[in-house]
Amino acid sequence: MEDLCRALDRITRVGLDQVEGQVFNIGSGRDVAVESIADTVLDRLNKPKSLITYIGDRPGQVERHFSSTEKALQTLGWTAEHDFDKGIAKTIKWYQENRDWWQRLLWMRHVPTRTRDGRLEYH
Repeated sequence: MEDLCRALDRITRVGLDQVEGQVFNIGSGRDVAVESIADTVLDRLNKPKSLITYIGDRPGQVERHFSSTEKALQTLGWTAEHDFDKGIAKTIKWYQENRDWWQRLLWMRHVPTRTRDGRLEYH
């Protein structure tokens, strides 16, 4: 979260001509498989992998997340200070300490979504 906030701060401080209409990838620059993210969270919470539920792919679904951060470095002078492992640890801690905030959003787990093959699933 701190890396994201630093990046947004940099965007507001460089000239509008450098950022207007631009897209910046903000991340660690390391690709991480989506399933690996789930495995990492479960490992850190000492939970079984059997809690992972596989659902149909949504249109545009990806198997890996990767951000090329070269443009953010060149244009904004920004680079991530936290790697994936440190970031996921801080994220888990935040969720553990802010249960009241995120529990009111649990209704979103039941949003109907069409999968690539047209089936209706609740994500």
